[in-house]
Amino acid sequence: MADSTRSREWIEACKRNEMLLVDERARREAGEKNTNERFDEIALAQTGLQSAMVAMQQQLQNIADQMKQYNHGRSVLGEGPTAAHMERGSTSHSAPSRQTNTNSDGNGGGVLSLRPTSVLQAVSLAKRQESSVHAIVRRATTLTKNLLPPKPPFRTPQNFSHNPRIPPTPQKLPFKSNTENYNPPRRLLTAAEMKSRRDKNLVKIAMRFLSRGIDASTDRYTSL
Repeated sequence: MADSTRSREWIEACKRNEMLLVDERARREAGEKNTNERFDEIALAQTGLQSAMVAMQQQLQNIADQMKQYNHGRSVLGEGPTAAHMERGSTSHSAPSRQTNTNSDGNGGGVLSLRPTSVLQAVSLAKRQESSVHAIVRRATTLTKNLLPPKPPFRTPQNFSHNPRIPPTPQKLPFKSNTENYNPPRRLLTAAEMKSRRDKNLVKIAMRFLSRGIDASTDRYTSL
């Protein structure tokens, strides 16, 4: 008896250990799956950051090219400080590509004479360009407002239901069914009722013929 109970306990302990091992394996597989998903998300985020960095570098390059063309145009026209700066830079020993000179134009805005060499300079150029664009748009809107005629004042739409000049619409009375002229459906007669009605009709017809014959005979006697 003792050996049988011990063997039973040992079998139950083995089953419990197997169940624990199965649970542990399921948890480990779920953890591995979660870690793989996180690694995939990190890889996607990394690729997104790289593409964003490339796009930012392209935007900065475009801004630098635009500012270079702008400064070149102003130097050709003789309005910007680039020509004088280039003349001074030709006599100096330092490289002109690394020098930056900011000056103010006639409208009070800053103009960068050379190509920016750092991200901060490019950002400042972008901010100045944005502010100049906003100023141009603001001036254009003020000019259009002055040229266009003023808009008429807004009037709230009138509620014609409360206007005393317009008579109210008559209310429709509820529909009443004519119950007085209602004819109920006819009931089928039985054989006995049909026979009695037929006898009554025959009696009426016979009485009618008899009355006509009596009237005719009396008329004949009166005519004689």
